[in-house]
Amino acid sequence: MLRENIFPFVCFGDGCDFADDSSIIDRVVTIAMFGELNKTYVHVESGLFNRGSFYFKVEQWQ
Repeated sequence: MLRENIFPFVCFGDGCDFADDSSIIDRVVTIAMFGELNKTYVHVESGLFNRGSFYFKVEQWQ
């Protein structure tokens, strides 16, 4: 997909480690290339890099 204009990578996580005051969230933001969490990124932004979509919350996903 690197040659395409989309990057359909999505990562989900849940559990107490993903509370707002957890240091794990800082690490996740770094892995997400400092993009906003819980937001869908599909298109390459300004041709800079391919960012995936990272969704994290404390409650279990249904």
